[in-house]
Amino acid sequence: MILIIVLKKLLSKSSFIEKKVVNVSNIVSDNSTRIGKIYDVRVSLAEKIAVQWNDSNIKYAVVHGLENYPQKLGRDLDIVVYPDHAEEAIKLAVSVAKENGFPKNLIRWSPWGLFQVSLFNEDNMEGLPIDLMSTTTVWQAKWISMIDERDLERFSKGDGCLGPFRVSTEGTYYKACLRALVCGDLRRFGTEIKFPIPIPEVVSQASLDTLMGGEGKKIMAVKTEGELKSLFPKSASKIQMGWLRKNFIRGLFNAAKGLVRKLRLHILTPSDVIVVEVNDASLAERMSKELVIPFKKCFVDLRPYVCKGALEIFWKTAFVYRRPPVSEFMVHLVIVQKNIAVKNHIVTINNNLSSRISCNATIKLHIGDNLVADKAILKECILEFLVAKYSRYID
Repeated sequence: MILIIVLKKLLSKSSFIEKKVVNVSNIVSDNSTRIGKIYDVRVSLAEKIAVQWNDSNIKYAVVHGLENYPQKLGRDLDIVVYPDHAEEAIKLAVSVAKENGFPKNLIRWSPWGLFQVSLFNEDNMEGLPIDLMSTTTVWQAKWISMIDERDLERFSKGDGCLGPFRVSTEGTYYKACLRALVCGDLRRFGTEIKFPIPIPEVVSQASLDTLMGGEGKKIMAVKTEGELKSLFPKSASKIQMGWLRKNFIRGLFNAAKGLVRKLRLHILTPSDVIVVEVNDASLAERMSKELVIPFKKCFVDLRPYVCKGALEIFWKTAFVYRRPPVSEFMVHLVIVQKNIAVKNHIVTINNNLSSRISCNATIKLHIGDNLVADKAILKECILEFLVAKYSRYID
């Protein structure tokens, strides 16, 4: 009899978890037809980080990136984390990554209000990018405040589980659906988000009405992608102006803060520029282009160019290549042909890494007969700079 009671309780708990998983999958496309149970290394690492966070009572919840779990993860994981727990969450993630074959990390704070983290293995260039959203500003859409501090804390606690991951159905809905509609971004509708657009039970109808107004109800009633597209961009403007009429002062304040964030983004987080001096610019360009995809896997947007002359390098370094990256760590690789006779490579890192008018680093490389080895050296040099600038919590 006791055994039966225990089994009933376990089944009841399992049903609750399964119900929460279904709530999440209501928002994203149905993945029930996926075949195969082999985990890739990124999935395994993410699961171990989630277990460590759970054991350490970190308040977090995944809101994007688990659409194809457990077979694979998305390009990156978007995670809401309670502000006071963000630093500890990063430290634990870095520690778990080092123990599981991902010894390198790139970490930076974005003025948009989130930590951008890339945990990677430099040998096979396999990476796990994570966005830790620990402020309400990262949720702002135009001048509209999507959430407040109470919402952020509620999202970070999660409302369900998917494997070892704590997830927030509500947070996923706000990020993938509502924010996209307010901004007029319809890319996920019809693919990740089905029609008619579902409204999870955990989402407050009153909050939805306050945010989206009457136009929101019209949008939620559409049944096809064509119907949705026919409403935009007018519907986005109606939602934005409807909210602004009710919250004019707050909207102006949000718009001003948004402008300040953009200025800070341009001033404090410009793209990086590395000048590569080589004896054969065409071969260096070819090698660099072959490195673009491997670096992409580590959340680094590598952009190689061949430049001629110091004036062109100065002009483009100061005014062209410094546009701030949107999400990835962006590196402009400026290739210059010079007479490099030394067989050994030399990396010089600019101590003033925030300088906008000079390059962040210089690589001197003699390209010989072994292009595979030379490409490996170039990769190591680029990583040396990135790790020097962005790595944290290094023993």
